[in-house]
Amino acid sequence: MSKRSSCMSKGRILQRKYLSFETTGPMTNSAVTRVQPEHPAAAKRDFVPPFFLSAYKRLLGSYLEYLSPNNNIPANYPITPLFHLWGAHIWTQFRHKEHHRKSPVLQRHGSRIRHLSCDYLDKDTVKSVTQFCQSVQSLYLHLNLNAFWAHYDVLEGMFITLRDRLTKVHIRFDASVISPMLLWSLSQLPHLTDLHLDPYHSQYFEGKYRPLEEYLSLLRICIGLQSLTVGGCFLDTARPFVHSGTKEAIPRWMKKILRPKGDPTVVADFPCLESLELIDFYFDKDPDLVALDAHLHALEKQQRGKTHPLRRLYFTGAMDQPVKMLLDALAFSSLSIEYLAVGKTSIKLNALAASGHLALLLHTFEPSI
Repeated sequence: MSKRSSCMSKGRILQRKYLSFETTGPMTNSAVTRVQPEHPAAAKRDFVPPFFLSAYKRLLGSYLEYLSPNNNIPANYPITPLFHLWGAHIWTQFRHKEHHRKSPVLQRHGSRIRHLSCDYLDKDTVKSVTQFCQSVQSLYLHLNLNAFWAHYDVLEGMFITLRDRLTKVHIRFDASVISPMLLWSLSQLPHLTDLHLDPYHSQYFEGKYRPLEEYLSLLRICIGLQSLTVGGCFLDTARPFVHSGTKEAIPRWMKKILRPKGDPTVVADFPCLESLELIDFYFDKDPDLVALDAHLHALEKQQRGKTHPLRRLYFTGAMDQPVKMLLDALAFSSLSIEYLAVGKTSIKLNALAASGHLALLLHTFEPSI
């Protein structure tokens, strides 16, 4: 190709209103992203390098950050043509802030949003999310001191609209005005698997800490829930229950990993439970593992011989008779325990059984507490 024709070709590309990237050398699928342009003028699929798309997203984010709340995106803005070309990718994530409350982003692009964060939430925002954001898969909401308008039916109406795709919810709320029971409307989400609650208090009042049961009840009403994480001021409520000295120690309840308050027989309510943990809890009395074994044995009969999947037990804290607890756990008839930790002693039962040392352990075990 001559230099002149090359320049003319480049000129035509620069004059195009909608950009197209084509590769001249071999590129792997991981190196490019195939984009289906939405504008009629783009007649074929375009290849967009991910690094370019990422940089453009940052540019768009900076632009929206300083966008006047009273103005729409101007039609003659230089990057406006690219909105149409890459809109399906640009708007998959959006963070709604207070200065966006009069911006038409949710109305215009809500159908493309998959991951939505609402740092600012009012009735109009809820209305826009309900009407235009029905493809959201993960949702963050902040209900502050002014969220007295957030009645049960308001949240329920929004969750009913989002019920088909929403699987992950993170809610930060002011527990001074919002009760965890208000969030029972989450039961309208049949595909919800991951719930994170972050309560805080902007005002002090007597008896401000909500009962533990108000949080744990969400495990029962959200039937598909696999993970419930509760942080914030909840940690003060739960200090006698779970050690929470560091941020990393935020208590987590999962249907495969459970940390109950004291009674281990609660595991029968979780048919997929694999691990039971009672950690750093000053027991009023030692957990009754004999009762747990009997409880699960009765459950096994009800389920026609199907054994419970519980395989790992962890008990640490101030226990009166750790040796008895260990022996009770080793004598389980309804479970096949693979890993057991009592006090400061942990045992891999599979390895002991294979080596023939399990019987010897029953006579010689002396834990160090």
